[in-house]
Amino acid sequence: MRVFAQTKSDLRIGSVLSWADRILALCHAGDFIAAIDLTIQYYSDTAPGNTIGLPVSTKARRMLLRTRALSLMRASLQYAFSEDRLTDGTYNTPNGRGVDLTPLFEGLVECCLQACLVIGEQGFIFDDVFEAYAHVGIQGIYLGILAKHLLEDRVTDVPPHIVQALISHHAQRGEYQQAEQIIWHVDPIRLDVNQSIILCETHGLWDAYVYVHNQCLKDYTTPIATLIKSIDASGQKGLDQSMDDFDLI
Repeated sequence: MRVFAQTKSDLRIGSVLSWADRILALCHAGDFIAAIDLTIQYYSDTAPGNTIGLPVSTKARRMLLRTRALSLMRASLQYAFSEDRLTDGTYNTPNGRGVDLTPLFEGLVECCLQACLVIGEQGFIFDDVFEAYAHVGIQGIYLGILAKHLLEDRVTDVPPHIVQALISHHAQRGEYQQAEQIIWHVDPIRLDVNQSIILCETHGLWDAYVYVHNQCLKDYTTPIATLIKSIDASGQKGLDQSMDDFDLI
C-alpha cells in the first residue's frame, strides 16, 4: 500500500478526467502529497492537461481550490497520525522493523507549508499542522523544516508560541547560533523576552542580547552595563590567571 509518496504518482491519469477526478485518483492511490501538489498547480494555473469542471472566473476557481487544498491537508494529517495506521500494518515491512517515517513526515510538512504559502493560509501551518506534530511528540521534525524556510525569509509573521518552540528546539540541541538566528529573523514583538534574554546571557550571544533589549524593551543602557561588567569579569579572570602563573615560577 502506498502512503504519502514523496514523488509524483506513477498512475496513468487520462487527460480526459476532470480536475476533481484526477485529484481523487491520486488520493485513492495513497499519494496524498501529489494530490495536494496537483491542487496547488490548478490554483496557480500551472497544472498539466485540461481544466474540465473548474470555474472560468479566477476568483471563483481559486476559492474552490483553496478550500479543496485545506480539506486535503486536514485529511492527510488525520490519516498520517491516525492510531489505526500504527496497528493495521500500513507501516510494516517484511523484516519486521517497520518503516522509517521521518521522510514521510518531513515531506508532509514541506508539502503543506509550500501549499499554504501559495494560497495565503499560513495560519493553517502554525495551528493545525504544528498541533498535529506536537500531539505525537515529533514537533522537532516540523520545527526543523519551518526554521529552514524562516531563515530563508520565505515564512514571515510567525506567532509567538511557534517562535518560543523554535528557540527551545535549537537550544535543547545545543544549536545556540541557530537559536540566535531565529531571534534575528522574527518580528521582535513575537519574541518571549525572558526566554531570549536568558538564552543570550547563558551562552554569550551578545549581539542578540543587545538586539532584544533595544528592539523589544527600548532599553539601551542595560546591555551596555552588562557588557562592561562581562568585560571587567573577563579581565579580572585573566589577571588572576596571570598571578597564579607568576606564583608557580
